[in-house]
Amino acid sequence: MRLHLFKRIDQVRTYYFNAGILTVLGCFKLNDPSPTAIAEQFKVSAITAEPGFVLGPPFGTVTDVAAFYQQLTGTTCLSDITLSLNADGSSAINNPATCRNAGDAGSFAGFSGARWGVNGGTLTLTAPNGTTTDYGVIRDGNNLRLTRQQPIPGSSSSSTVTTVLRRL
Repeated sequence: MRLHLFKRIDQVRTYYFNAGILTVLGCFKLNDPSPTAIAEQFKVSAITAEPGFVLGPPFGTVTDVAAFYQQLTGTTCLSDITLSLNADGSSAINNPATCRNAGDAGSFAGFSGARWGVNGGTLTLTAPNGTTTDYGVIRDGNNLRLTRQQPIPGSSSSSTVTTVLRRL
């Protein structure tokens, strides 16, 4: 039973970590949709899900994904990450020690070195393996508010995951 619980915790941790990263690069609608308008460095300041993810005991329903991840891993990994969207279309995600300690640095590896571009209010991210994902974006002062539909594991439903990135 204990091994099953640890395996489930690891699955949940990986899911939320990946949901956070996908959302970090998510839905951008800008007043100025040019690549130079978002070619900056950012930190994650919040990740929320609505409706929340129902995980059941002992987790319950999770709406504050960043706080849940911090509680689950005991680290500030998500808020310590710096995401760089460079003017040349490259991207990078640093690998802070807090992420290495949580054992989740590998989740970021696919995004480090990804290419990105903006066309007509849509951001397209091309991962190093060639997989592309399109997003939209809302810029609010020093923040980017990113929204993405995230399928709920084991369900036909999805949740709206919103990530707020703070410009450095």
